[in-house]
Amino acid sequence: MKKRVMSILMLASVVGAIGTNITTFSTFSSLSPLSYDTVHAADDYTQNLLTVYKIPSAVIQAIIDNSVATNGKTPKANGKTVTNFTVADFRDLTTVSLANRVKDVDGTYTSMTNDAVATAIGSVQMVNAGALADSNSQTPTGLVSQNFISDSRRTDMVNLLKNGGYATDQWDQQGNRQTVYTTANIWLNQLVALIATNPKLTTLDLTGAFSKVPFDSGFSKAGLLIGMMVNKSATLQSLALGFNPIIANEVQSNAWTYYNYALNLPALTNLDLQSNQLTVLDTQILQNVQNNLTTLNLAGNAISKITTNAEGVFNQATVDLSNADFTNLDPSTHKILASALNSGKGGLELSDTATNQLITASINDGWNDVNVNASGLNKVADQLDSSTVDKIATTKPTLVDDKVMATLVTSNASALTGDSVTQIVKANPNVVDADTLTKLATNNPAAITSDTLEHLASTNATAISPDVISKVGATNPDAITSGLINNLAEAGQLDADTLATIAATKPSVVANLTPEQKETITKVVGADDLSKVQDILDNPNASAPVVPSNPAPTTQGKVSVDKTSLSFGTPNVTDIQATSVIKADTGLRVTGTVTKGQSLRLLASKWTALDGTSSFAPTLQLIGEDAVNNQGVDQAVVAGDSTELLRATADNVDFDVTLDSVGMTNITGVQAGKTYAGSLTWQLNNLPGTTTN
Repeated sequence: MKKRVMSILMLASVVGAIGTNITTFSTFSSLSPLSYDTVHAADDYTQNLLTVYKIPSAVIQAIIDNSVATNGKTPKANGKTVTNFTVADFRDLTTVSLANRVKDVDGTYTSMTNDAVATAIGSVQMVNAGALADSNSQTPTGLVSQNFISDSRRTDMVNLLKNGGYATDQWDQQGNRQTVYTTANIWLNQLVALIATNPKLTTLDLTGAFSKVPFDSGFSKAGLLIGMMVNKSATLQSLALGFNPIIANEVQSNAWTYYNYALNLPALTNLDLQSNQLTVLDTQILQNVQNNLTTLNLAGNAISKITTNAEGVFNQATVDLSNADFTNLDPSTHKILASALNSGKGGLELSDTATNQLITASINDGWNDVNVNASGLNKVADQLDSSTVDKIATTKPTLVDDKVMATLVTSNASALTGDSVTQIVKANPNVVDADTLTKLATNNPAAITSDTLEHLASTNATAISPDVISKVGATNPDAITSGLINNLAEAGQLDADTLATIAATKPSVVANLTPEQKETITKVVGADDLSKVQDILDNPNASAPVVPSNPAPTTQGKVSVDKTSLSFGTPNVTDIQATSVIKADTGLRVTGTVTKGQSLRLLASKWTALDGTSSFAPTLQLIGEDAVNNQGVDQAVVAGDSTELLRATADNVDFDVTLDSVGMTNITGVQAGKTYAGSLTWQLNNLPGTTTN
């Protein structure tokens, strides 16, 4: 053992004399035989510490802190340090990370550049020494070469770790075969060999590792280093190469290095290329990973163009293009993206801007290839703006099917306008049903116009309910017309409830019906509704909405509050934060009865300074117990909102609520030296009891 250590120390002095150069060979020519020292015993090199290879301590520490062993723990969690981390420990890693890697709550990882690693790698001089090799010059200390990227070359990597040199068969001028050992004792070559010979490696995280490596148009430094590390692995599943801007330049000048070596990984499923300053995605670099790729992260790249045919990747993988810019979309890029949206197999993540650029381009008539279909449109419907929806409604309204419309009214109703909805339903009335139209009336009633209602009444009348009429009429009374009544009647969908709702919403429409129209209505309504309809037609101003599921209570409810005022004291404004909670000096007791069909609600007002100069909208926190119903009360009430506290659906419900604590939070906008007042209004139908605070 002492002899081995002595050899290592001697090597250190040699390396110090030679310096830190890495040479990249594009080809091998005749080389003079090189002598080297046997620095590691062949039978026990896995017991060597990583420090033996002169790998900087900061790099080893990054590996220890961020990699993962077969037991699911980091080497650090397994008690490993720079002073006891061996080759055997390294070979037990399933994830090797040269980046700062943090596990998120969802089980995924977020990686960022480790500055110490990037600085160490960036400081290594890399030289393309092909010309030197041709002239029989002495080989520099380190080398990076595609000639060492193959299954058979893993032996050479092991020899490097054992002996400090690569073995290469050469022929002299007389045709005699000889083995030449090329010394490569620079630490980066040793680290490359450690990664390339790890038998358990499934994830390699090189995020930002090459961010400080200067670009050389003559050869791909990062591409060849990556290629030697992964060495055409048949087991590597995840490769993170983000935050390495040199990759964009190397792909542009030497794409073959990436698809032949760096990304020649048949088992790869996850590839991260985020924030690499890519503006053009040359999908040729993906040709040897596309069969199994399920996740491709290109976020942080302002990609505007995708070259060659990439359906193989985009149609099966989830591709993140969240920073792409498709202002000037070319046919090839459009075809790839449209096919990806339509395929339904993978997923395409785009910014709202890029999504609208893509859809706008796709609905133009100038494309001769694939356009986005309804299935593809549904995937991005929640990202569309009103301008894009208007263009779809104007040029291709049938592109909006029932699923697209359902997504729009549920998740993006504000993108719909009266004109766009009208054009869409005129092209396909069945695009909405009662549920869809009710959601639209709830989320954006202004988007439902008289044209829309009249057309639906004659083509899809079952979609129009009294609830829709009530909500639309409250926002846009002009949408309720005699044409709506006539069309509903002709469609056989006008009953007493619907007519009563119309009369309550806009009685003048019913009052102004002609005798002929009224006669038509009475002929088509059912016998059970005839007398009710006749009453509404005769006296529309006396009509009220009929709500059979919640009939008006036959008895009066009651509510009483034991105090007329509360005080929250005089808090110190300098101590108040948004999350602070101040409490009233006493509690409250609220008692009463909620009759069947009623509910008890609490309305909290904003708090306004007595001089009227400022106000704030706190959240009230009510904590107590309902003695009658034997249940706790823990209720938050936001100022300006009416919150339901209790409902009687089957029978009358008595309540006796003692609020031991009345607190106030979300206190922002309060000014010193002012007195504020607000109110809590307990509402039981039309019988409020008010507590002024």
